[in-house]
Amino acid sequence: MKKNIFLSASFLFAATCFSAGLAHAAEEDVTNKDPARWYKADETPKARNQNFIKEANAAYAQALQECKDSKGAEAKACRLEAKDNLNRDKARAKRILESSS
Repeated sequence: MKKNIFLSASFLFAATCFSAGLAHAAEEDVTNKDPARWYKADETPKARNQNFIKEANAAYAQALQECKDSKGAEAKACRLEAKDNLNRDKARAKRILESSS
């Protein structure tokens, strides 16, 4: 009896180890390529400023998209926070442009 329990437990352990070895990581989705702007050099202060503004607007659009899940006062607060962040980002871009000119 003890021998049968030991064999059953050994078989179960071996099967578990074998099936764990067959598990694979999920395939990486490479259909979406990096934006070309990530590899384009910002050689002038004006080009850097334009890039800062594009990134600020993209972050704002993403924040607004995330606000759509909210309702009522929470959604309004979310949109106001997104707008404040946009204004802060644009003001920072302007300060950087002025200091590099």
